[in-house]
This record gives sequence, C-alpha cells and structure tokens, in this order.
Amino acid sequence: MRINDISNGFPVIRWHQTQSVGYVPHDGMPNVFMATAMDTFDIGEVYPGGIHPRYKQVVAKRLAIAGLNVAYGRKNYPTGGPFPVDLKEEGSVVTLVYDQDLQILDAEISGFYFCPESPDKCDEGSTLVLWTEIPKSSVQQLHQPRTIVVDLTSFECVTNGTLGYLWRSSPVSALYGLPIYGRDQHHLPSPPWKRSIVN
Repeated sequence: MRINDISNGFPVIRWHQTQSVGYVPHDGMPNVFMATAMDTFDIGEVYPGGIHPRYKQVVAKRLAIAGLNVAYGRKNYPTGGPFPVDLKEEGSVVTLVYDQDLQILDAEISGFYFCPESPDKCDEGSTLVLWTEIPKSSVQQLHQPRTIVVDLTSFECVTNGTLGYLWRSSPVSALYGLPIYGRDQHHLPSPPWKRSIVN
C-alpha cells in the first residue's frame, strides 16, 4: 500500500465490511465491533506500508473499547469514532452533523473527497480517479462541537455528487495522524464513509 493509492480495492472492501453502512454495530450486524486503523501506516524499512504495521496495540485498544460496549454492555464506552448522522447542502456548502463531539486536528490532509457521480458510480472500475481530495482550507469546524462545514465551491455537479471521508487505501502517513477524532478520553478516529450529497 502507498499513501493516497488511487486503487479502489481497500476503500470498497472497508465499506462492504460494514454491509455498506459505514459503521458497526447496526441492525444488520448488531453484535459486531471493529476498529479504524487508518492512522497506523508504517513507513519503516521493515514495514514499507504493508498491511501488517507494528502498531498492534493501537488497534487492540480500540477493539477493546468497542468490545466493552458491544460484548459487555458497557454503554459508557463508544463503539467507534465520530460518524455523520446528518448532511445538509446549501448551494455548494455541505454541513455535516456528527453523532458525538469531535475535534479536527491539523493533519496532512482534510480527509474529505468529492466525486461528481452517485456513490456506486464513484467506485466503478479499478481506480478512484473520480474522487478528488478536498483541500484543508475548505473544511472547518463550527462552534458547535459536532458540526463540520465543507465548501465545495470549486467543484462542479455538487448536487449530483458524493462526499467521502478517508476514501483512500492509506490516506495519512503519521501515527494518530487522521483529521477527525472523538473529543473524549478514548480519542477514537472517525471511520471512512461516503454519502450522496442530495438525500
């Protein structure tokens, strides 16, 4: 795997692992928990971006947090990081409301991607050529702790398009280097997702 690899294999596999919902548990997978590990890319010589990085404890801790909720009923533990529950489009500006308080870090990327087609069409073929990275300057968090605004003024066909988050094989190189994490002691990262801009 390479940083910002444009092959669509891993983004689509991750999506289908959740039954194309983007998160677990849900009604179709009520007893399932997973961990987002896209900030454990290992650039070392022994692990040149492969699927087996050294940072196993990061993933184990996140699985344990989600497992305490799903398997043991400890509802004070989250099952995952922030996930968008509402999307509103006004012109070329998209407002996202998440299910929990979040923080945006000064990461190497915004984490957001735009595709001018429907969600399914965006992933046809073997590459992600239809997806374009949205610059960091176009993404900001409002004063509300659960709201992010994405400015798509520089893109065409916004109302027919799809907004995605972390839609790359390995989007960042830094450990704990993703853009969005939960604003709590667990600090779980927001998982990858894609969503039609017009519902």
